[in-house]
Amino acid sequence: MKTNKKIKKPSTRCTEPLPFYSTIWCDDHTDVWIGNCKKLNTEKPIKQQNHPEPESFEAVGKCCDYIYFVCWSNDRGANGFLADLTYGSNKVLTGDNANWEVFATGIDFDNSSGRPNKKLVESQIKIANCENWTKPFVGNTNGKEKNLPRIPQINSNARYIWFDSRLDTSASSSIRVPFKGFNHNEFLIFRLPLRDLFGDICHDCPCSKCDCDCNDCDGCNKQADEQNVTLRYRALDKEFTEPSTTNKNCGKLPSDGNCDFQIANPNIKDLSPCFYFEWGDGASDSIEEHDTEVVYITVCNPFNDIRYKGLKITKLSITPNQGDQIKIVPDSFICIDCLEPCSCVSREFTMITRNCKDLSGEFMLEVDYCFESMELITTAEKHGKARFKFNVTTD
Repeated sequence: MKTNKKIKKPSTRCTEPLPFYSTIWCDDHTDVWIGNCKKLNTEKPIKQQNHPEPESFEAVGKCCDYIYFVCWSNDRGANGFLADLTYGSNKVLTGDNANWEVFATGIDFDNSSGRPNKKLVESQIKIANCENWTKPFVGNTNGKEKNLPRIPQINSNARYIWFDSRLDTSASSSIRVPFKGFNHNEFLIFRLPLRDLFGDICHDCPCSKCDCDCNDCDGCNKQADEQNVTLRYRALDKEFTEPSTTNKNCGKLPSDGNCDFQIANPNIKDLSPCFYFEWGDGASDSIEEHDTEVVYITVCNPFNDIRYKGLKITKLSITPNQGDQIKIVPDSFICIDCLEPCSCVSREFTMITRNCKDLSGEFMLEVDYCFESMELITTAEKHGKARFKFNVTTD
């Protein structure tokens, strides 16, 4: 059984520490951290900045890391955040990249004497993964936002960003809301995926999704995210990929991080996940009559607005059944549990063939699976206003 050859493998530099340079300014305070979706890499911030001075620093990150900027104001005057990140000829500025995100924690810090510690920041990142990160409010460019200064050390195309809590209902102000000094549910956490800064080096790198800690299978395994990524790399290293014959809404190859299906699309009739069989150690490899092959089953979520919960492979079987002559191990109860939007998860198996002379030919590997529920993921704002008209009449 020969299958389609992989078109593209991930960069060999996906896990390499890469140095980059950054300059930041905030009115009033910023702590800078680097880490993955849940954990920060250091016990203390890699840089701290306090108004009125900008701070420049060199840092190291990997393709699957995020850089986090924890920002807060003193609720007076004007507030806003600027950042200028550089890697070689690549540059990312605040306001110029669609993947800038922010989460408002609602935990107030007004000065630099007390700062959010690692434990607090990590706890808020986990909450943000469940309650959804949102897009920051984007203002004018550096030096052109009213009542906010020009910072010469930062590129003039960088735009001021902040979070608009919509709690400040001031009718008029010399400073534009939300940059007008006010506690907009601060402190705030801004983040950017470093793969956007590193560019082509990070092509097709499989990274853990920022899920909502719903992985019941993780248990006490603190390395679950890293191990899931490792299994995904091993699967990608295989030569051949076979999409399931029952796949719907699925491409020929797993889509790690790239999908645009939504369940709201009226043309979508099937909400099933996508399954792939990945195997082969070279272009000339084959499953022979006496063989032991390490293979992978990869399951992908092709939708960007749902999460599968309680996903499990309940049984794997080979038809026609040849008993112990052709078998796959393990063959039942393989836990995946959470499958995040636009993500893929791989599980490792061994296919064993013994004494299969005169049995060569086509067989079918069948994967039975189930999931407990699908959860709608939305980036819609979780606050708003309802308005009603009423009349007051004369007595």
